[in-house]
Amino acid sequence: MNIRAKMLVCFTVFLVLLNAAVFLLYQTSEEMMDEYDQRMRRLLLLNEVSQRVSHLTEQLNAYVSEKEGKYARAYEQQYRWLQQQRRQLAANLAVLSDRLAAENYEHMIESFLEEAALTVYHFQAGNIKLYSSHLHETMNIASFLQEETLNLIDDELTAYQKQYDEVARRNRDFRYMGMGLFVTTLLFGVLLAVFFSGRLTKPIILLSRAAQAIGAGRLDGPDVNPTTNDE
Repeated sequence: MNIRAKMLVCFTVFLVLLNAAVFLLYQTSEEMMDEYDQRMRRLLLLNEVSQRVSHLTEQLNAYVSEKEGKYARAYEQQYRWLQQQRRQLAANLAVLSDRLAAENYEHMIESFLEEAALTVYHFQAGNIKLYSSHLHETMNIASFLQEETLNLIDDELTAYQKQYDEVARRNRDFRYMGMGLFVTTLLFGVLLAVFFSGRLTKPIILLSRAAQAIGAGRLDGPDVNPTTNDE
């Protein structure tokens, strides 16, 4: 194998090992960021649901009190958002450890939307007793929803605290791995440089000494035998 092929093989192995180590660090970091991103999405979604529930009840109360169309339109906007996001919310909450709480939360939103719709229906039909009853139930469910939302957010934050401790530990490990990778790369590069410089210069030095001896008239010196199968 010639010198060029040897250098290519060694540096290829060096680059493969280096890239494998970097890829491992990158992949682990991506997994951590993905888990963090999902948890933050759940927190933001829960907070958004809490705000939408509050806005819906406010607009519903204003509508049945003032009987103005702008409140009805604002109510319908909040209603549609909650109805559309209900499935996404269920999918996001499904990863929680307490699946029963997630299912109850989803059913609570369904009941809330149903009672709100019945309130509007009976109000528009003029059934005062029925719409008052459903409005009262809507308000009760909204209160339960707000309380349960706070519980779910608290559970998420508690789990996040554990994740944060794990992330901090992994970051320390990454720093040590990065430092180790840097030192290893430096040492390996120096060893390669020393190895190749020695392999390249040793035969040349032997030939130079033999040439100097011959030039000085010493023809009985030892033979210069090649030790490598290259140039």
